[in-house]
Amino acid sequence: MNIKCKSVNHRKAYALNLLAVPPKAEELLTLLQDKPSINLRLIARAIQYAVTYHRGQTRKSGEPFYHHPLAVATILAPFTRDQDTFVAALLHDSVEDTPLSYAQIAFMFSPIVASLVDGVTKLKDSWRRHTLEDYEVYYKLTHSQQADKRILQIKIADRVHNMRTIQYHPSLAKQRKIAEETLRVFLPLAQNIGLPALAQELEALSLQTLRNARV
Repeated sequence: MNIKCKSVNHRKAYALNLLAVPPKAEELLTLLQDKPSINLRLIARAIQYAVTYHRGQTRKSGEPFYHHPLAVATILAPFTRDQDTFVAALLHDSVEDTPLSYAQIAFMFSPIVASLVDGVTKLKDSWRRHTLEDYEVYYKLTHSQQADKRILQIKIADRVHNMRTIQYHPSLAKQRKIAEETLRVFLPLAQNIGLPALAQELEALSLQTLRNARV
């Protein structure tokens, strides 16, 4: 093992030992350990917050809810080296679904992370108010100069994981609606912000879902 490899493994071990993080988090830490710009201790703390604040919550699959933000951050690992993006991905559902506040996130991490989490939450709230006919207008809004690309990256990764687990949704009609929405909005969005690999996965998952929903 060379010196660089030893140093990288030490960073990961340090993060794992310093803060109690679940085994599920090890994949993410492994992917981030070779990114010098990433403070693994900070990532471990964000993981701990996600586990703590989502404790007792489960997804439709029955798995602990914190598996979802971990998956979102892991999906983003090959596409960015921005530390704030990873922390915000780990906390992106926390304000909406837990007692954690934006002020607490800003204090414990940074105002930038709090702003990204706020952006993802507002994006989700705005989306719920739009109909399929409104998506073209909304799509243009997300591409304005004011839109933070990092917020869109988190939202795309969030949709990728939701599509990977869509089979656990009990309603075939809802599955079909989500798949159609993904093809109409999230696929071109992923392509336009430079995530072609995720765009391809979203297309494949959506088409498979539509085929299954017709059975």
